[in-house]
Amino acid sequence: MGFVVFVADAFQHQRIADEARRLHRLGMSGRAIGRQLGVDEKVVRKALAL
Repeated sequence: MGFVVFVADAFQHQRIADEARRLHRLGMSGRAIGRQLGVDEKVVRKALAL
């Protein structure tokens, strides 16, 4: 019997965290950052909370 090993990519909010922080420092809103990065505003909030 075998097993499957999943290689998990980082969660979306972890991948965008650095760029989201940079854009936030520039004064962009969470909604604008989400639009710019192609993610939901909720993902941006999680990224900024890291």
